[in-house]
Amino acid sequence: MPRGVVPTVAELEARIDEAVVIARASEEGVREVGEMALDAARQARRAAEMAESASVAAGEAARRARPAGPVSDTSPAPTGAGPASSPPAGGGGGEQPPPGGGQVTREVVIDPLQRFNQKADAIAARLKKLERVPV
Repeated sequence: MPRGVVPTVAELEARIDEAVVIARASEEGVREVGEMALDAARQARRAAEMAESASVAAGEAARRARPAGPVSDTSPAPTGAGPASSPPAGGGGGEQPPPGGGQVTREVVIDPLQRFNQKADAIAARLKKLERVPV
């Protein structure tokens, strides 16, 4: 409408009705986005927990897989491997375990996951606060 023109009551009512429809649609959209963000944070947390437990399990499996002493030539060869005295395929044969029995690797993996979990929790808490704000 041009400036200086006074709108009629019917025009004002139409504008108000349109604004209410837009506001309700926007509110619903924001609510859906918030729910998706919370769901994504939950899924990310579960994935981080699974990755952390997989890392721990892999470290333990690697420690168990190391022979306690020298392997004799009389022991049976593993299925699909060469002679019992040959080193495992792709292992290089002379590698030393990391210092601390793999602890350094796990700390590097866990620390970023803990920071990620903390950030995800903070975002989830902020989104929950936004849900409670009256519109």
